[in-house]
Formats: sequence, structure tokens, C-alpha cells
Amino acid sequence: MCTQIYHVYQCGCRMKGEFKQCDEKYNAETNLQCDRTNNDDVVSRNYCSKHMPKEGKATTQYVGRQANR
Repeated sequence: MCTQIYHVYQCGCRMKGEFKQCDEKYNAETNLQCDRTNNDDVVSRNYCSKHMPKEGKATTQYVGRQANR
């Protein structure tokens, strides 16, 4: 079965990642995907880029790490 990878960030955001075609479809050299797709979450240790301010724009710098959710 084909698999859609999702990146799950510490801020709570979830973004689409790589799509992995199953071996059956890949070896048949088709551009098809399975009717049903598995979802696989990959947990990141970071916040997403939208929730990380740039150094020059940050008003407060947090040094400690927040506990994992």
C-alpha cells in the first residue's frame, strides 16, 4: 500500500512530506497510487518554520526547551 509521510512539529503543525509509492506500483512502472493510502507520522524535534521567528525580528529569545507533547 502506498504511504503518505507527514511531518509533525512540536508546535502542533502537521505538514505533508514525501509520498512513497508501493513496490507493486513502482515495479510496474506506473504513475498510479493505491486507492487507500497509509499515513505515516514522523515527529520532528523542532517547531515548523512558520512558528520560529528570525533572529533579527525576535523580541525575546527563549533558551530552555519545552517538554515534548
